[in-house]
Parts: sequence; structure tokens; C-alpha cells
Amino acid sequence: MVKRGVGILTALKVNAPSKPGRHGDGDGLYLNVAPSGSKSWVQRIVINRHRRNIGLGPYPAVSFSRARSIAHDNRATVAETRDPVAEKQESCAAARRPAPSIPTFAEATARVIELHRPTWSNPKHAAQWESTLATYAYPLIGRKAVDSVTPADAMDVLTPIWTTKPETARRVRQRMEPVMDWAVT
Repeated sequence: MVKRGVGILTALKVNAPSKPGRHGDGDGLYLNVAPSGSKSWVQRIVINRHRRNIGLGPYPAVSFSRARSIAHDNRATVAETRDPVAEKQESCAAARRPAPSIPTFAEATARVIELHRPTWSNPKHAAQWESTLATYAYPLIGRKAVDSVTPADAMDVLTPIWTTKPETARRVRQRMEPVMDWAVT
């Protein structure tokens, strides 16, 4: 059963030249015709007891069937006590926000050192961290994005020094672990 007044517009009426004004399709969907002849879709809807006009886009960029579909989705959103206008504004704002950049292993190491610095009793610890990682890890993985460092990369860092300098290799491994843990967190 078709609701009274719903589906008043037809594709022929939308395509044909129309007099300026608002032409209703029913259920709050309107085709606005400007004096210049340009057309756009508007939906009038009540959100939280406030009447809102929601612009759905210009015709023909937004087709007649697409405008009806968007209007239907907006009504369903309101029926779920959500605000389609606020949701659209939030999604647009989220799209404009820059994506967080992934730090390199060297940048992540600098951040971890700054986080741990207050807990170290001796400033020499920070210098040792920086020195060992700069000497052994940075040449191989320092410029690599921390999210792309793999266990194989860690092995590439440790293998050359494991048999000749086992204590240094152990310390390098111990210092790489918190950097990778920080990156995961």
C-alpha cells in the first residue's frame, strides 16, 4: 500500500523543465528548483523534535532513485533515535583529519627513551640506549617504519654480533623489545 502523497514525482516530472519552487515527492523529499533552473534534492525531517532541512545533493548528480534511497536511509536513522546530519558531519570531519603517521624505528626509539628517562637513576642509561641502537640497529632498520619491522629484521641486526659480542647482542635485543612493544601499544 502506497502512503498518501508518497511518490508524487515521476522521472518525467523531475527531468522536465519545472517552475521555480519546492516540488514534493512525499515523506519529506523535495526537489528544489531555483529561478535559474538548477535543481537540488532536500529532505525535511524532524530530528529530536526540531525540523531540519537536509541537502541531499544536486540533480542530476544525485539521481531521483538515489535521492529516494538517501531519504529512506535518513528516516531509518531517525527512527533509531540517531541524527543523520550529526553523523554525516562527524564522518566528514574524520575524513579531513590527517591519518596518524607511523614513526620509523629510530623515531620510536627516541620516544621510548623519553618515556623511560625519568625512571632511570643514571643519565648514562639513555646514552647507552641511543649508542647501542644507533650503532647496531639503525643502519639496518632505523629508517624503516616501525610497523613493518619483522622478527627477521631483528635477526638481521643481532646475527652479526651474536657470536662475537654476545653481551652487546643481548642488550641490543633487550632495548629493541620495549620499542616494538611501545609500537604495538
